[in-house]
Amino acid sequence: MEIGPRSFSRGPFYPFKSVCEAILTGSDPLLEATNISIRPRQRVSDRWLVDSVGFELNKGEVLGLVGESGSGKTLSTLALLGLAGARLDVTGALRFDGECFDLSAPDRLRPLRGARIGMIFQDPRLSLNPVRTIAGHFRELWPGRHGSGRSVRQRSADLLHSVGISDPDRRLRQYPHELSGGMCQRVMIALALATEPTLLIADEPTTALDTTVQAQILDLIDTLRRERGLAVIMISHDLAVISEIADRVAVMRHGRMVETGSQTTIFNNAQSAYTRSLVGFASKSSLGLEGVS
Repeated sequence: MEIGPRSFSRGPFYPFKSVCEAILTGSDPLLEATNISIRPRQRVSDRWLVDSVGFELNKGEVLGLVGESGSGKTLSTLALLGLAGARLDVTGALRFDGECFDLSAPDRLRPLRGARIGMIFQDPRLSLNPVRTIAGHFRELWPGRHGSGRSVRQRSADLLHSVGISDPDRRLRQYPHELSGGMCQRVMIALALATEPTLLIADEPTTALDTTVQAQILDLIDTLRRERGLAVIMISHDLAVISEIADRVAVMRHGRMVETGSQTTIFNNAQSAYTRSLVGFASKSSLGLEGVS
């Protein structure tokens, strides 16, 4: 059993420089997050929303980040992008592709957002601007960067085609409400890939979709990972989903890391009782046996 990549004292009491120096003495993964700790800025209790969480990810690898609602899995990844929010105190260290970042300084994480780390959010209809065409979303990503409007439109169409959207020129003229949920999620994936990131964070990307479309989206993400050499963090409350795509799995509960390991280890030899319960439920779910004891 692995409990995060390394152990350090909780963030506020451990200097960032020392944590970063400790990270840099190790191996060379694409991403290594250490000692992520998050709590409300106006403290009404001593409870930490995320408590000394750490994980790492190699190039081209898929890490499944699993836990029930409120476990801190999404909040931990938002902290990596400086998006946890102004009402929260965040500490910890991030090394990404050889560079070290202090998670308590969100402005310094701005160069990572979009350009090097793309993110797919849970509900595409809430993430897409309802009064902007699909083409408008791409133009917002590339203001003046890729030549003429025609070349931007062609590149946008190419991206839509790459994620399995037929007739992309017509789709670019449409608004989000004119597309199905699955197609909106494909648009979100295309937007996340537009800046050619090396890491894709997918936050429950199949939750709002029916079973058939879920499988298509998971297949698409896996295909893109293999074709583009992407690393992926797949966030989910559902181990059955994670079993379809992840190389390694990290399990969170109540803001803490419970257990990490290879997919084989987690599904066949989990050390934590909580992890074993998740695996058992996922097995029942895949067989249509929910509620059967």
